[in-house]
Amino acid sequence: MEQLYTFIERLYGPETREVLRILYESGQELTEEQMAEKTGLKFNVIRRALNKLMESGFVIYRKQRDPDTGRLIFYWRVNFENLRPALVARKKAVIEKLRLRLEYERDNIFYTCPTDGLRFTFDEAMEYGMICPRCGSPLEPDERQEQIVSILEEVIQKLEEEIAKEERRG
Repeated sequence: MEQLYTFIERLYGPETREVLRILYESGQELTEEQMAEKTGLKFNVIRRALNKLMESGFVIYRKQRDPDTGRLIFYWRVNFENLRPALVARKKAVIEKLRLRLEYERDNIFYTCPTDGLRFTFDEAMEYGMICPRCGSPLEPDERQEQIVSILEEVIQKLEEEIAKEERRG
């Protein structure tokens, strides 16, 4: 489960991770109020997290009207039936974005400002006369480019391996 929590945190942030963790570990439906009590998070933060998780298929809800107040109460739970397929689908979407970034990194030559760290493609650097538009320092070839490409390739490979493992489990 820790792998799922880490993945969710990277996608949506620590609050969303905490909301999913509380729902998963409770093993039952929880209201937003119950989640707020257990996490200490504000209602709007919990609702935002739940909406992100619902859009990705990780959680579902049912609603019921409170007979005393007439107010709708939402009962949330982990969508166990869709958890694995939703995770695989999300990982595939991330891989697509990473592949686009990898292609961009491979297809361009980059320059950076040694003073403030701004990064420019070769064409952008030429437009600025190889001078940083923010601070006026001379731009230098980005020595991290190969490292960035390597990291992107590693992350893509790791995600592809995780997907293959998940799909074998079926």
